[in-house]
Amino acid sequence: MNARDRLNPQFDVPGDMDVKWLTTGQVAQYLGCSARMVSKWIDEGKLPGIRLPYSKDRRVHPAALMQFAKDHGYFKASGRGRAN
Repeated sequence: MNARDRLNPQFDVPGDMDVKWLTTGQVAQYLGCSARMVSKWIDEGKLPGIRLPYSKDRRVHPAALMQFAKDHGYFKASGRGRAN
């Protein structure tokens, strides 16, 4: 994944403009990890996300979070950790 793809992730979801993107803190809470780890995954291209212009803040599309959680075995039942 190149830098342009990370800046402009493609999501073919109807009504995508009305979706509220998630903060790294919200993603971290869902996955049961630290916000710094989420930022690292975004910077490494493991988790599709964007970096806000003129800021160090990052955002993740809810669909990207769900796909990441599914691909990496995370589950929401306990609110944290990975499925065994």
